[in-house]
Amino acid sequence: MPKKIKLLFSYLGCVFVLISSDTQSADWFVGNVSGDSTYRQTTVWSGKPRALNGQSHDFSSFYESQGVTFNLQGDLFVPLTKSIYVVAPFRVDSGYKSDLYNAEPLLTTGIGVGWAKDRLAVSLIGRNLFSYGGKVTERPCVDSYDRKFHCGTALPWTDVAPLLATDSDLAPSFMLRINWRF
Repeated sequence: MPKKIKLLFSYLGCVFVLISSDTQSADWFVGNVSGDSTYRQTTVWSGKPRALNGQSHDFSSFYESQGVTFNLQGDLFVPLTKSIYVVAPFRVDSGYKSDLYNAEPLLTTGIGVGWAKDRLAVSLIGRNLFSYGGKVTERPCVDSYDRKFHCGTALPWTDVAPLLATDSDLAPSFMLRINWRF
């Protein structure tokens, strides 16, 4: 089993233990939930490049989604004491499928800790620390001379292929949040 998958399952196991432990209160909840019907893990080419000779092309139909796309993100809050809590941020993206651009579904998660007392709350949260899926693959277009080129940039495939994204653009990040409630 790949190391990333082992880490992800270990992380999810720890979250499960925190949620189901007798020492924890039953007050865990999911918050900050948002989502929509768009693909968010990378940027899909418009398919409307301008060639080096200045001529514009429209290959956008090759990049149109051929399936349902959605993304959902939120935070799982697990209180440890009255003032200390664990935060487990998560994101689910359905992936993307088109003639030339494909991305696998993606699950990312992270970990954080927070402290709250009276009107003050402080938290440090790491997002996108663990991920599963999200592999991106692209295919070239072929012109009438049997030359491969990238339809998103109109550049030769041999020049562009080594520079193309192969994974999600969602980089790990850390956020320090300080809230004062009035």
